Amino acid sequence: MTDLNTIRLLLPEITLVATATCVFVASAFKPSHRLWGSICAIAFVLVAVALWRQDSAIWHDDGLLATAAGQTLSGPLFVDSFGHLGRWLAVALGLLFLPLAVYATRPALTGEFLGSAVLAFTGLMIVATAGDIILLLLGLELISIPTYVLLFLARSDRRGTEATMKYFFLSILSSALFLYGLSFLYGAAGSTNLTEIHRNLTASPDSIGLRFLPLAMILIFTGLGFKIAAVPFHYYAPDVYQATTNANAGLLAVLPKAAGVLAMARLAIAASPADGDITWKIALVMAIASMTLGNVCALWQRDLRRMMAYSSIAHAGYMLMGLAAGLAAGRSQAPYDGIGAMLFYLIVYCAASLGTFATLAYLSSDNQELTNLDQLGSLPNRQPLAAALLAVFMFSLSGIPPLAGFWGKLTLFTSAVQQAREGAIAPGWFLVLLIVAALNAAVAAGYYLRVVATLYFGTSEVREVTPVTGSLQRMPRITAVLCGLIVIAVGLFPGRLIEHSGHAGESVQARKPGAVSAPLVDGLQAVVARAE
Repeated sequence: MTDLNTIRLLLPEITLVATATCVFVASAFKPSHRLWGSICAIAFVLVAVALWRQDSAIWHDDGLLATAAGQTLSGPLFVDSFGHLGRWLAVALGLLFLPLAVYATRPALTGEFLGSAVLAFTGLMIVATAGDIILLLLGLELISIPTYVLLFLARSDRRGTEATMKYFFLSILSSALFLYGLSFLYGAAGSTNLTEIHRNLTASPDSIGLRFLPLAMILIFTGLGFKIAAVPFHYYAPDVYQATTNANAGLLAVLPKAAGVLAMARLAIAASPADGDITWKIALVMAIASMTLGNVCALWQRDLRRMMAYSSIAHAGYMLMGLAAGLAAGRSQAPYDGIGAMLFYLIVYCAASLGTFATLAYLSSDNQELTNLDQLGSLPNRQPLAAALLAVFMFSLSGIPPLAGFWGKLTLFTSAVQQAREGAIAPGWFLVLLIVAALNAAVAAGYYLRVVATLYFGTSEVREVTPVTGSLQRMPRITAVLCGLIVIAVGLFPGRLIEHSGHAGESVQARKPGAVSAPLVDGLQAVVARAE
């Protein structure tokens, strides 16, 4: 039941929605990049402070939950480490994307672009903490609809419009399939609350409705597979990435993927163990297909955005690898934390991928975008910082130590290795998954290192792009530098983030979260009091 305490827990999301609304309305009277960009940044900072105070009240100083791996409910919201980690990720990505958003939009459309971006990241926060399938659906749509607007605003030429319409229609189809799957899930469990869904499915193993559960999970994974650009729902990604701007390509690479991964984990765990092993099998097959197709196709690409699109498909496969290991381990009650490894990998991937597109945006000009691999030749002589950042991101995405991407792949591989060696469920399949993942890591190193080789040992075969030196055009460099620092810092000191990701993985797999009782209401009131 939703009460005032639940609304107060949603104050960070409410703040962002109010900010976006004000920006939409007020920018019509005073278009300004700096003003509305600064207001949005201040809103994200205030939300970060509110989240920090909520975290302190929940897990520290005898807070609401005894451990960071605990979980409880407040109305349609989960209060757990998984949700709070997802909310922190949304705030961090929002702050990192704002300089790109300010750079990417025309003055007359500043309010529409910035407001839509803020709403999209608010949707990610809602998806992360949703404990009800209706709220989860609303969060995903709050991401999708502003994304359509951002794609339409970015480019008005023929190619941009074609790519936007392709994404629009395919996204609507995926949302319809996802909603259809949720209807079957509701029919099988008799509730929209994820905790009650898990409880009802587990308590009634012979229910007639359970016969529809495999179909429900197939449809749900189909709809979310589009969000994360996993095979075979990836067809839109290369064309849309290539035809849109670098800023929007960066948004598509991280925001829908993060939302899809978080939603997959919530729904798959709610449906297990009554799903008859279907979820981890789907995740495993999609992981193998996505890694292989994404990496092999990326080898042949000369267009950088198209290469990064196939790269994002491959990385979706790596994340599904962790999801499969976590779901299989959860069914056998083994202590392997594939979900935590998946979350950690998602974070380091988002930093490196968004940083790559920010660097490409900075290196582009108003007349010509840097899109071709051949344009990178001799870049260190012209833009040494940008070249170094691009090399760092490529090394991290390929998993070369000591950068963050290495630890991301190590945690994923470790969870799968443990499942292959000691897991009670299908260890042979996870051995196959490990072999395929190792081969794909070697293939991926080929095209990532080719970018670095072109940077430092190649010569430009096409007309060089000289970045515009105005202060507004230098905004993407802020995002690129911050992402580079994150990749390096996490690579050198990964322990704390791995620990938090592990707690988040444990909390989302808590089988019996407590219902909202009188003591919990008192605890929520204490949380709000401390946060205020």
